[in-house]
Amino acid sequence: MELSRKIFTKRMCLMIHLLLLTPALEFSHLGFFSFSRPTDHLYKQNPNALHRYSIFHVPEPIPLKSHQLKQQENINSSEGGNATLKTPYIPSTFNQRFIVKISVQNISKVTYLHRKKKILTHTPWQHDPECARFKTHFGQGLPKVYLVSFPRSGNSWTRYLVEGATGIFTNSVYHDKSMRNMGYLGEMERDSSGRCILTKTHSSTFSNWRLERRRVHIRDDEPVILLLRNPATAMISFWNFKNARTDSFFWNVNNKTYSTPAFHKFVTSVIPKWKEVAEDRLIWSKRLLVVAYEELREYPLPTLERILEFLQQPMDGRRMECLTRHLDGPAKGQQRQIDPYSQREKALMTSAIMSISGLAHLRGYQLPNYTHALNLNKGPAV
Repeated sequence: MELSRKIFTKRMCLMIHLLLLTPALEFSHLGFFSFSRPTDHLYKQNPNALHRYSIFHVPEPIPLKSHQLKQQENINSSEGGNATLKTPYIPSTFNQRFIVKISVQNISKVTYLHRKKKILTHTPWQHDPECARFKTHFGQGLPKVYLVSFPRSGNSWTRYLVEGATGIFTNSVYHDKSMRNMGYLGEMERDSSGRCILTKTHSSTFSNWRLERRRVHIRDDEPVILLLRNPATAMISFWNFKNARTDSFFWNVNNKTYSTPAFHKFVTSVIPKWKEVAEDRLIWSKRLLVVAYEELREYPLPTLERILEFLQQPMDGRRMECLTRHLDGPAKGQQRQIDPYSQREKALMTSAIMSISGLAHLRGYQLPNYTHALNLNKGPAV
């Protein structure tokens, strides 16, 4: 008997919950009106009714108990009258809607009660007494700007530099919890929230998108920072990332893996992806900033100034001083000098590099001489 009562109660709660989540549902005979979003105006179908119960969809309403009821008076109406708005206690299962009772004929404005969101901040240099006062926080109403790169091209380190210089979180389309645990607290934020200054993406690297999908993935008019790295070093780092048994940011795989057929198959498959990621942005993005990872490493502050100017963010001299003292950050990978590529693979890389360098030149950017690092006279004939 007790079990049946519990099952019945759960089913009733589920039915009521689903009922409240239906945005277009209307119960005119009961005097219920449903609205899918918060609104400043209440539109009543029956102007003669003195009492109406309405269900409003609001983000995170305050669940109040009976002795905590808030009363708001002096709400202007079209007839100059007053209204009383009460928010009764609603169980946590109904945390996306709440019910209000309004005792007025014509109401022009209602003030809603919202639970304040927990403000998250991060202290990037907490162990430095002179820099511990600088925090990183969420912004508000920021435009969407993408940070596009092939994997292992310094994207995460660039995010660290931007967060350190601006004090505003960056996010990612991948929502990687490991990145959040490293201090990138904006990692789980939606790219359309307007609370983060940059959104990391590797574009079509992990997908076999057709040309149409690649075109609409990022709109032509959306600002893009294209971060490019020498494909020869980026692919080794990417291989380490995919195959290292520990934290891939700091550990390298065994050198023997570079002579395996799996590695050479991997290289052949990702060279076109490196070209595709850069090519799409160089051709389609109207608002574009091209940044070479090698220049960012060699001249971090001048390159960061260009990024801040593109983001239309002011430069804080005191933050920049602290950033200069802590340039590495939590995700700056180690450089490995190795040449495991075959002559055929080097020829493919050279072709891709020349193509991208030519497109960058047409957009007004001069890339480093990546082909100089490829010694075409050496390498295994695989």
